[in-house]
Amino acid sequence: MKPKTLQKSLLISTVIIFSLIVGAIFFYRDRIQEKARQQVVSTLLDGFSNESAQTRFLSYATTVAPLKRIELAKINQIEVFERTSQVKLFWDHFNLPEVVVRATIPVEYRYYVDLDSQWLIEMKDNFVSVLAPRLRSGTPSPDISNLKFEVQKGSLFRNEGKVAEALQKDLSQMLVVRAEQSTTKVRDTARERIASLVRQWLTSESKESAGIFIHFADETKVLNGDGAKH
Repeated sequence: MKPKTLQKSLLISTVIIFSLIVGAIFFYRDRIQEKARQQVVSTLLDGFSNESAQTRFLSYATTVAPLKRIELAKINQIEVFERTSQVKLFWDHFNLPEVVVRATIPVEYRYYVDLDSQWLIEMKDNFVSVLAPRLRSGTPSPDISNLKFEVQKGSLFRNEGKVAEALQKDLSQMLVVRAEQSTTKVRDTARERIASLVRQWLTSESKESAGIFIHFADETKVLNGDGAKH
C-alpha cells in the first residue's frame, strides 16, 4: 500500500472511531451527569488535540488615593481577565468550538519612591524643582476571596474548568504587568504628595516659593521648568 493511501486510510479510520465514541456518548447522555460527560469527552480529546489560548483584560471602578511615608499613592481596581481557548483535532484538520472564561478580581496597587535613592532639588528665582526617584509599583494585593470565574462561552466537548485553572495560574504575572501599566494613573497624586512634603520642608526652613515643580527620574523633561506646578 502506498504511503499516501496508508495515511488517508489511517485518518479515515481515526475519524470513524472518534465518531463512534461521540455517538456512544450522546446515546447514553441521559444516564451520565453533565460534568462527568464533559470530563470524559475532554479526556478523549486530549490525545488528538492541539490547544492555543489568548488572554485579554479590562479594568473598571478605579479610585486613586494618597498614602503616607514612602508609599505615595494607591489604586483600588477591579480587574477582568478573559481567556479564549481554541482546540484543533486530527493534526489541525478539525476545530472544536472555542471556550471563553472570564476572571474578575478586586486588586489594590501601591506606588512608592525609594527615599534612599538620589534626589535632586534646585531652587532658582523663588521656584523649586525636584527630581524624585522613579515612581515604582509594589506587589499587587489581590482579594482572592472575591475571585470569580464565569464561562462566557462553553462547549459540550471542552473542559471549561481546565481553561479556568490555566487562567488562574497566570493571574499573578498579569497583575504585575497591569500594575506597571497603571502607573500613569497615580503620577499626579504622587506628585502632589511630594510637593506637600517639600512645602513642609520649606516652611520648617522659613523659606517660601512661588511654585514647586515635581518630576520623576523616568520622565523625559526634568529640572527645566516644564512640568506640573504645585
